[in-house]
Amino acid sequence: MSQSAGPLVLQLQKLTELFNLLTGRGVYFNTLIEARNELGKLTQNSRLLVVLDDVWEPDDPDNFNSLGPNCRLLITTRNWRVLDRARADRQEIGLLDSDAARTFLAQAANTEVDSLPIEADGLIEKCGGLPLALAAAGGLIRRGTYTWGEVLSALKEAALREFDTSWLPDPEYRSLGALLRVSVDALPKDIRSCFLDCAALPQKLTIPEGALIRLWSVPGEPERRCKLILSELVDRSLIHREGDKTYSIHDIYYDYLRHAAAPITNRHKRLLNQYRLTCSSGWSTCPDDGYCIQWIPWHLREANELYELRKLLFDLPWMKAKLSATGPGSLIRGLQTSSW
Repeated sequence: MSQSAGPLVLQLQKLTELFNLLTGRGVYFNTLIEARNELGKLTQNSRLLVVLDDVWEPDDPDNFNSLGPNCRLLITTRNWRVLDRARADRQEIGLLDSDAARTFLAQAANTEVDSLPIEADGLIEKCGGLPLALAAAGGLIRRGTYTWGEVLSALKEAALREFDTSWLPDPEYRSLGALLRVSVDALPKDIRSCFLDCAALPQKLTIPEGALIRLWSVPGEPERRCKLILSELVDRSLIHREGDKTYSIHDIYYDYLRHAAAPITNRHKRLLNQYRLTCSSGWSTCPDDGYCIQWIPWHLREANELYELRKLLFDLPWMKAKLSATGPGSLIRGLQTSSW
């Protein structure tokens, strides 16, 4: 699959997730048009508020225009073009003020506002009222990784050092960049390596737990090791738990991973090798974990394993497995958009 195919696949996934959430079913749609039409029928007499969080591409909300007349979209974005295209009413939300930042930081650090030490004020100032930075700082303190004074000192030291922030979407997020680096550097070596491996996952994707466990598996080690690593990363606010055994990584964190874990090619190869261990007779026998059959072609492309990708796209057992898992539309898009 080419990178251009990624957004289409993800949009179809989000529409499918919404449909299945509303119906309690487990259907697969073949095309975006089919998914839009079915959602439109389903919500014709419904009153729903659908939240599209952290939207970047202006056309991403288009596929939700078919929702019933009493449904509304709430879109969060840092790209004004998204709202202009959607003809949405704008409600600009600025950075947290001092009181709100203190409350947010106290919650992130699992303490009472009245118990915040004097260093908290300096930390809030360095974070500039940015919730994501405050959450990262609070996670370090909540876990007991650093004291309040140590986190503040690390931020002050980072401000004096030159480090690459080209991956940040906005130069004003420099404090967040420093906190992310401090947070990742504070991880035990094996957990840090696992987190960096996440750079090989598709951006904006809801990731099944099984895929993360497969990515991090080590021969001879029990599966519970991977679950403990996942719990640790969630507790440190580096990975977000979406629902029952599904997870996501914030876009800015993902940008950091792509920067810190470069080159990414070997990490794609590692994931492919991990899945190969589970396939007794080729990719057609890969586990039905909600990820492998959907994304293996993309990983082959990103790993520059184009010869195997060509073979896969014309492998009849794999095509049958893909059809069974995702429907003909997904298979056809993969054939049409694969870059050879």
